[in-house]
Amino acid sequence: MHDMELQENSLVFWEGIGQHLLRLDLTDRHRFQAVSAVVNYVVGMGAQMAIEQAPEPEPGENPDEMRERYLGEWADTWMQRDPKVFPFAHSMAPIFRDHDDVEQFVAGLDLILAGLERQAGLA
Repeated sequence: MHDMELQENSLVFWEGIGQHLLRLDLTDRHRFQAVSAVVNYVVGMGAQMAIEQAPEPEPGENPDEMRERYLGEWADTWMQRDPKVFPFAHSMAPIFRDHDDVEQFVAGLDLILAGLERQAGLA
């Protein structure tokens, strides 16, 4: 069994999001699913960014240059794949090359929230 006292921060996080949803015309099941989706998205993106192994900078390379090189290497790897087998990855490589992590996070959260607004009859 999980030690529930160690879950206090998770409960506070769930509660903070859930209280906002109490104002919407949703069933309790929809609220539960909405909080689950938001929490899982936020925690998942945070975990992904936390475990990502950034490369060591080259001599004289600043952090922006290192990031540009790192993303460029990934994008180049995607572009080398057969576009018939990996059409999506091939088409996304140029976007991945210079994407902004914060913009990507916000866009994903916006998608979830737009679906929630639609479900609540606000869209």
